[in-house]
Amino acid sequence: MAWIWLRALLSPGKVAAALRAMTYGERATMLGAIGKVLQSHRVEYYRIATSNSGTVRSDSAIDIDGGLYTLGFYAKLGETLGNRRMLLDGEPARLGKDPLFQSQHLLCPAHGTALLINAFNFPCWGLWEKAAPALLSGVPVIVKPASATAWLAQRMAADVIGRRAAGRRPVRCLRQFNRLTRSVASVRCALLHGFGAHGGHNPRA
Repeated sequence: MAWIWLRALLSPGKVAAALRAMTYGERATMLGAIGKVLQSHRVEYYRIATSNSGTVRSDSAIDIDGGLYTLGFYAKLGETLGNRRMLLDGEPARLGKDPLFQSQHLLCPAHGTALLINAFNFPCWGLWEKAAPALLSGVPVIVKPASATAWLAQRMAADVIGRRAAGRRPVRCLRQFNRLTRSVASVRCALLHGFGAHGGHNPRA
């Protein structure tokens, strides 16, 4: 399995380039599409949460509905940023007597990958509250859910992959299954969110 993990860790560069080539509006549309896919499987996510975590519906709602709401929030926020690839940071600053001699700070997508290690009690919310703003900013993420409750995070990634909500093979999900317990599998899952497949870009490793 080591070579598969190495491949996944080496591929974010291609994913990042594709994400940065998209505008904020395009990345917002991508997040909205992901949200619609996840909403369509909401009932199944409740079942998984109860089976895996033992939570009642009201407790599961905090995690699942909270995560989906957060994802939708960033999708709507991205729409307000429009079809731009960079944002202005503050007002221009004059550097001399000549008003033409000014500087302007710009906000651009950072180069690199966001590595997220999440807690056991919020497998959904912990995933999307961090992944959504990073992806909207043009930065791919690698997410390591807690092993004990990784089933829900893995299933969400699988659903996004199956529906291709964000392009060709938008999510790289590597699963290493531990021994089965009496009722549920304990899943170790690393999610590489390659939502950057856009146009002629292909994030395949």
